[in-house]
Amino acid sequence: MKKYLSLFLITTFCFAGCGSSKIDPSYRFVTGVVTHNGTPVAGASVLFSPLDGGLAASGVSDASGNYQLSTGTTQVPRSGTKSGKYKVAVYKVEKAVDKDAEELDAGKISYDEFMARRAKMQISPAGLPDKHLLPTVYSDVKTSPLEVIVEDKKKNVINLNLE
Repeated sequence: MKKYLSLFLITTFCFAGCGSSKIDPSYRFVTGVVTHNGTPVAGASVLFSPLDGGLAASGVSDASGNYQLSTGTTQVPRSGTKSGKYKVAVYKVEKAVDKDAEELDAGKISYDEFMARRAKMQISPAGLPDKHLLPTVYSDVKTSPLEVIVEDKKKNVINLNLE
């Protein structure tokens, strides 16, 4: 049994390693910094949506506002994206704290009391809306004024300055 388990693990690691080491030469490495009014934004989600269709690329900014795009799925991740024109969405939200829902979950109030509070405050049963921490115009590719070109070169640095 140990022999088969060892063989299975070796085969699994080999295939996992082989799949992740392949680099698609048509993908371009894309990095940059997200800023809002000149200040780097940590934790911003960045989405590049191709104007001609295809897979979108995404990334999340780090503590210094730096982001790096990747495309694909967790099974087939790719660094970067293909060259071309993109609409860009950038958003960062703060999840609303729903004290009524927490009390309902903890059994401190009944469902009827929960719904009565919702009706009194005119809040949907689904909960409180998230708070946008960046201008909402940037949060959707349909409304965002950001349009960029990923050039057909090995590395692209595209800084995203939000006002």
